Amino acid sequence: MKFELDDDTVLRLVQQFISAMLPCPALAEASSCSVMKFELDDDTVLRLSGVATAAYSATLLVVPRTSHDIFYVAQTGSTANDEHIATARWFGAALACDAATTLSVGLSEASQDAKRNALRANGLCWLASGGMHLYNAGAGVQKKDVAYSSAALAGVLGALCLWRGFRNNDDDAKEL
Repeated sequence: MKFELDDDTVLRLVQQFISAMLPCPALAEASSCSVMKFELDDDTVLRLSGVATAAYSATLLVVPRTSHDIFYVAQTGSTANDEHIATARWFGAALACDAATTLSVGLSEASQDAKRNALRANGLCWLASGGMHLYNAGAGVQKKDVAYSSAALAGVLGALCLWRGFRNNDDDAKEL
């Protein structure tokens, strides 16, 4: 059985997933005021990291051939064959597990230490992912435009996670 979705459907599903996972009560209240306060607390950054990971996961699980064509340079004799598709799906499943773990911490009443450890781990993983995108672009394996934008996204998410994960404990008192 072959299951494929067009790009517009995948984009719509990812947007729906993101809006469901990052509820923003301030948006509902924004119609009555001209200023909206947006805070990047630990939970928000964890949710953002989890949703971004889930988005990568969804594309690899649902449309692995399209993902392969988007990310990688077409080389002579190299196509998104069955082995590539199977590997992409396994990687998508692993990312889904990581996203679920990150989201479960970000959506729970976990201890502050647990949240900071999750933020630190996510930050390091995002930075490593960004580095891999840059390496692959330099090696000519990955499309440069996609690699650079993916590396930038990974760098921003990694920096956000590490910022929240390694911030000074005195900052907690200021937030209260």
